[in-house]
Amino acid sequence: MPDDTDPEPSAPTTEGWPIGASLVDAAIADLASVSGFDADAIVVERAEHVTWRDGSLGCPVPDRAYTQALVDGYRIELSAGGATYWYHGASDEPPFRCDDPRDPAPGGSGDR
Repeated sequence: MPDDTDPEPSAPTTEGWPIGASLVDAAIADLASVSGFDADAIVVERAEHVTWRDGSLGCPVPDRAYTQALVDGYRIELSAGGATYWYHGASDEPPFRCDDPRDPAPGGSGDR
């Protein structure tokens, strides 16, 4: 006998990315809370380890000084409503939204 019930909506897939699922989940939760998008409508496009060029973690703020050293971290690319949203971080620190992202250092951990 066929099952006529609608399937449960699926949550965004956070498993299987090279960075911890808790970091991806935190980025999704933040975007959902500030944008009004339902978490189920947010798609994880990329979640990877990278090496940032400096302490700005790829998201420099004008007139702010940063450590001028390579920093191991990560970036998460989310999409929802036809737009792309970037979240950056270092080590296991919580992700933060970056509206004007810069590329990580070439040859860094994101290229492995």
